[in-house]
Amino acid sequence: MRKKGGFNHNLQGLRVVDYLEERYPDFPGINLPWEVREGIVKHSSAFDVAVKIKGLAPQEKPSLETQVVDIADEIAYDNHDLDDGITSGLIRESDLEGLPIWAHINSRMAQRYARIDPLHRKYLIIRSLIDMQVTDLIQETEKNIGKFKLKTYNSVKKTDKKIVTFSRNMLNLRKPLRSFLMDKLYHNYRVIRMSTKASRFIEKLFMEYVQRPEQLPMEAQRRIPKDGIQRAVCDYIAGMTDRYALDEYEKLFNPYKKV
Repeated sequence: MRKKGGFNHNLQGLRVVDYLEERYPDFPGINLPWEVREGIVKHSSAFDVAVKIKGLAPQEKPSLETQVVDIADEIAYDNHDLDDGITSGLIRESDLEGLPIWAHINSRMAQRYARIDPLHRKYLIIRSLIDMQVTDLIQETEKNIGKFKLKTYNSVKKTDKKIVTFSRNMLNLRKPLRSFLMDKLYHNYRVIRMSTKASRFIEKLFMEYVQRPEQLPMEAQRRIPKDGIQRAVCDYIAGMTDRYALDEYEKLFNPYKKV
């Protein structure tokens, strides 16, 4: 989509709720309130960049709710990816021993649970990591609200700093963990092979639909005159789950698969 307007995760989210979802006869979209729509475009993380949209207060900081969602997203991804890494065997518990945050959790667990089976130990590790980060986030955010004397919704929006943040100590603990996940998990050769395979699947689906748009469902075909073939195909693929995308690939390219 690089030459056809590109693709942005946040803008696509807004496009889904404002245009692609059709729930009512009088207008497109699902009629979400302004604040939720603003939160969608201002979502930011290590992988998502906030975008500025006219009419959605581009000059203002996100609401507290949006800031909470942003960091909750990070906590969930980091800890569930760690869970997946341990479960898959790509990460061993011994690999974690050099991490300060792991040392802190491990010492607490050793004091309370002298004997615990590996499965429950893994669950307890992830639970403890999430609890530790959420508790710190709540405490630091309460401090920031008091520090900046925030009393209203508008006062949050006018503040030049994010209010929902970790403490400096927690940031220092999280940084090595995130670097560890990048090195040991996201850059693992098996993960890279899988992500590269996924890219090939998506690219082949895209090209096949663009070349023969008659293969698209009628709902997607109806948008072609207004949106163009590339954008209509992009919308269709962006709305797929992993499983649905794999099934579509099989239907299009496996001669023995029912279409």
